[in-house]
Amino acid sequence: MTAHALAPNDALPCLIEAEQALLGAILLNPDALTYVQGFFEGRHFSEPLHKAIYQAALDIAGSGRAPTLIAIGAELSRLELPANAPPLRAYLARLAVEAPNVINARDYAEMIVDAWARRELIGLAEATAAAARAPGVGRLRETLDDLDAGVIGLRNAAATRDELDRSTLAGGLADVISDAEAHAAGDARPIPSTGFVDIDRAIAGGYRPGRLYVIAGRPGCGKTVFMCASARRVARPREGRPQFGVDIYSLEIDRRELSARMAANAMAAGVSPLDYSDILSGKIESEDIERLRNIERSFSRFALTVDATPQLAAEQIEARAKRTKQRLERQGKTLDVVFVDYLQIMKFGERYRGRRVDEIGEATASLKAMSKRLEVAVVLLSQLSREVDKRDDKRPQLSDLRDSGTIEQDADVVIGLYRPAYYDQRNPKVIDGTDPEAVEIAAARANDLEAILLKNRLGPTKAINLYCDVARSFIDNGAKQW
Repeated sequence: MTAHALAPNDALPCLIEAEQALLGAILLNPDALTYVQGFFEGRHFSEPLHKAIYQAALDIAGSGRAPTLIAIGAELSRLELPANAPPLRAYLARLAVEAPNVINARDYAEMIVDAWARRELIGLAEATAAAARAPGVGRLRETLDDLDAGVIGLRNAAATRDELDRSTLAGGLADVISDAEAHAAGDARPIPSTGFVDIDRAIAGGYRPGRLYVIAGRPGCGKTVFMCASARRVARPREGRPQFGVDIYSLEIDRRELSARMAANAMAAGVSPLDYSDILSGKIESEDIERLRNIERSFSRFALTVDATPQLAAEQIEARAKRTKQRLERQGKTLDVVFVDYLQIMKFGERYRGRRVDEIGEATASLKAMSKRLEVAVVLLSQLSREVDKRDDKRPQLSDLRDSGTIEQDADVVIGLYRPAYYDQRNPKVIDGTDPEAVEIAAARANDLEAILLKNRLGPTKAINLYCDVARSFIDNGAKQW
């Protein structure tokens, strides 16, 4: 059976009969759509007419109507077909008459996705070959980065059966028992602490591999400060414990500012702390230079990498983190935690252009998949929506996740940051001093930070009090201890 001159490139894999069988199953029983939604898309078809039929079925079902043969025919009545094409309604009728059992719809969809992925892989290989043949020098790394990111993106897009985590129940329990035995024998590798005791206690010990942790807050509420403080504590070598490797993808601030923040954080608990802005601008004394040199020497022992390339996609982040992991393993070390600052300024692909919620959802799903594939913890910073500022109580809620997509679904832990000083500094009564009580309250909580566990698959949801000094990019457990 042919729609019209169905002639995709013969050199490319395509399964026209599987495409026809899937569409026939949908025409025969609209419930077939539910078997394939969630992983199958119109772009997977090799034949444009089949893509149009499938999209029409989705549009009709989305409007609450049944995607019947007559409804789809009417939806596509204005579709321009080639001169040699059979009547559209006749073709739809043949698809329905020759349709297989609806139960097989998912199998046909998976076959079509597989053929699509192979076509995409051929295109990626051809683009890589063309880039490798192009004249000039110094482009090898860029070409390899593009190839790695393309393969990872294709792997994510072609996943159809939750392939990342398939095993038998007995196999999963065997892994749990093995871990418990290693822990009892003192042979288990510890997991990295977040750097904050009360948070560790609430989330089963710290940053666990294969987990996605989201740190969310309004601008100025301490997301980057949290990342700097936590990343430095994770990476800092300590006696009697393994060294943990950290990868930071700073999409917003550059490498110099991040380094200045880290240095200020390292000096904050000392006798003469420095603001990171003074370090960055050079407004420091000559003796501070030597102190910074000492910090530099201590940082050289960290297994910590900073990548400040802007607008990276999730696939590019995974490709680069994979190289970092391989490099550390050659040195006898491990990559344990990957920080990404921040979600909303990541680069998004063309797949969901203009559909912000779907773009965000695709990114968080990809980063969750990355955490499992690389066996690392991913700590993702995210903005909260302006809805927070419209409430009397400015504490974040899960519903405040900006363009949330599937953040709350993909994340294992969501921590919302609430820093009351951010709002006190914008309160006219505090600024002009007309309300002594408001001024007193603002002074008392100037360094308060609440880390609110909005979602926690590993323990309770609760608020944890931390000490925060934004100027020194410093966060510590509870109240100030010195």
